[in-house]
This record gives sequence, structure tokens and C-alpha cells, in this order.
Amino acid sequence: TYTDNGNSNNNNFDNQKNTMYYPWKFGTLNIRSGKEKDEGFKLYSIAKEAANANLSFCCIQEVKYLNSGSKVITLDTGDSYVFIWSGQKKRRNAGVGILIKQCKDIKYDDPDVLDARMIALNLEIKGFNIRLVNVYAHTDCDENDSQKDAFYRSLKKACIKQHKHQKILICGDFNATTSV
Repeated sequence: TYTDNGNSNNNNFDNQKNTMYYPWKFGTLNIRSGKEKDEGFKLYSIAKEAANANLSFCCIQEVKYLNSGSKVITLDTGDSYVFIWSGQKKRRNAGVGILIKQCKDIKYDDPDVLDARMIALNLEIKGFNIRLVNVYAHTDCDENDSQKDAFYRSLKKACIKQHKHQKILICGDFNATTSV
């Protein structure tokens, strides 16, 4: 606790306090249809909005890209984002992705691509370690209960910390009710 006894400069304390923290923002978005045919415009506009909101990273659901991969999206402002995705091998449905701002303060490992509906990534933002898990859950009308239960068991495994002082952040579209 800080108390001001009249002998110290309160502004100096506030300035020191503010420099100890690094603000970062994140978001999550279900894009409803991210087919690769319109990928150029749609992903560019999403990256542009992420830059306008000053997001460090953004989780995206219903990407609908095939397989898994990554690419860099460079904006006309000079900002660039890495887009990492996980999708199905043959059908264009489901799919998740993560947009990560390219800057010296953000480091990340190779993603853990668990399936077309789940991706996990270890991020370090100015020394703060995060285990980021992005999901797009099965809906009640699409799949049977055993597939939904398997999904949530897989989610539990994805949420295991990889580093000692790591925080878990789970983002996504949770559509289903389940017995797990």
C-alpha cells in the first residue's frame, strides 16, 4: 500500500507504476464463412479491424480452410499479422485460426493443431506466458453426444500448462451442451 505523507511526489509514483505494465488486447470472432475463395478480402478486412482495435491477437472460428498452415497478411498501414489455421482435410466446414500481430514483443511456438475444431498455441507477450486455446465446438444439431464428449475431453488435454507460470486462455464458439 502506498501512502503519501506529503514528502513524496505522487506523480512520480504513478509514472513508475504505469511503466511496470504492458497493455495488450485480444479478441475472438466467428466469421461464419471463411472459404478460401474469398480469403484475400475477408481475412485482410479482419486483420485490418484487428489492427484498428490494436489487438495483439485474435481467435477466429468457422475459418473453413483445408488442412492446416500459416501465412502473413500485410496491411497497407505497414502492420502485419501471422494467420495460423487448422481445418479439415477434405470438407470445408468448421475450422479455427489465430491472427497474431508481428512485433518484437510477441513470441510464439509452433501451434498444437489438435483437429479442425481446436488449435492451441503458447504465446509470450512481454514476458507474460499464455497457453491460448481456440475452439469451435460441435452444435447440438450437428453431431452425436459421443463426438461432443470426445471434443471436450480433447479440450481438457489442450489446456495443460506448458510452462511454470503460464496462464490458460480459452476462446471460441461454444455451441453445445454436453454431459462431460
